[in-house]
Amino acid sequence: MNEAIQSEAWVSLFTGDPAVREILSNAGQGDFSQPKAVYEIQFSDQAVTSLTGQADLTGFPESLQKRIYAAIQSAAANQINALDGAETLAAASICTVSDTFVCDGLTENTLYLYTYENAAPVMVSFVVGQDDAVLATGVPILSDSFSPDSPENVQLFLEGFGAQVSEITIPD
Repeated sequence: MNEAIQSEAWVSLFTGDPAVREILSNAGQGDFSQPKAVYEIQFSDQAVTSLTGQADLTGFPESLQKRIYAAIQSAAANQINALDGAETLAAASICTVSDTFVCDGLTENTLYLYTYENAAPVMVSFVVGQDDAVLATGVPILSDSFSPDSPENVQLFLEGFGAQVSEITIPD
């Protein structure tokens, strides 16, 4: 993502829109090499039913319930970026990255927010598939509405989406 967000050639390949280019120009000035803080984000059952507009998900088979939870988790970053409009959402999509890998220790879908010094925060969704396959998707959070300057700000903002946030200790 660092490479894409800081590459004018990459951005030009996907957009000529000056507003989108400006958003990415500002976002790519920082250092993505070492996170300042990492947060685990979880959505309660109540939050998921609220976000889907369904009163009750128990009518869905368990396999579909898991897919609904994965979709909500994966869409969280886009929902935040959409708060600032189409240009911000477009800018984030240009620099969204995904990778699939095998990880035998991950059994549940997880969502993390990585914050950096003077760089856009990145939300990374890990969705568990079959045979220990994991799909990781990283989306830069480019919304000016979101200020990850402190754990309290992160918690307060994401509570608006029904999320519970826990800060993760980063080993030295």
